[in-house]
Amino acid sequence: MLGYLLYFILALILFLTGIILVFLLLPIRYRVRAQYDENDQALSLQVGGGNIYTFTYSYRFNQAQSNIRFLGLSWNLKKSEDKKERSPQRDKSKKPASKAGKSRMDFRLFLNKKLGKLFLELLADLLQHLRPKYLNFYATIGFEEPNHTGYLMGAINFLMHLTAHFDIRINPVWDEAYCEIDLETGGRIIPAYLIYRILRFMVSKLGRTFIYELYKSGKRKNKFSPGAAQER
Repeated sequence: MLGYLLYFILALILFLTGIILVFLLLPIRYRVRAQYDENDQALSLQVGGGNIYTFTYSYRFNQAQSNIRFLGLSWNLKKSEDKKERSPQRDKSKKPASKAGKSRMDFRLFLNKKLGKLFLELLADLLQHLRPKYLNFYATIGFEEPNHTGYLMGAINFLMHLTAHFDIRINPVWDEAYCEIDLETGGRIIPAYLIYRILRFMVSKLGRTFIYELYKSGKRKNKFSPGAAQER
């Protein structure tokens, strides 16, 4: 009996480990499509890992719909966007908390050249990995003032040199305010690579120092918070 129990526990551990490895190593592909004009606004988002799982979200005509697929099973979720959520009213009788004793992180850490270089390398790698593989952007844009349209086109022409591998087409309208946008983009993300790069930064000597300073800053902030003072 004990042997069967150990066999079941081992099989369960191997099964869960296999699922975790699949989710970490399987590329997550995403696709975004957005359309906007004066009469219609639409948005669709699709995120999935092969044929294992897929999440789809669509919005049009003030109606939102979501769909989740996992191992062949499907769930549809519908939600109306007509009602606006009311923001909670603030109690004016409460006075803002005093900032006395508030501790802040020593930002001189960012002046460290080695830490700055390491952090920029991490940020560049993450952005490079998260960058879309393709982007199609078609727009017709205009302002009431023609000079504003000219400023916008000048800025866009400058940015197009940095995104030469993307398909970007913009038609200006010089005599009226107008906006029509059609956007489609997509790419893939490998969670294991993102975790590896973040852990590589965290285990480095400068990364550990940075995290330790963040921890000390948060600890001091909780120590001098009004709630902590009342507990005493």
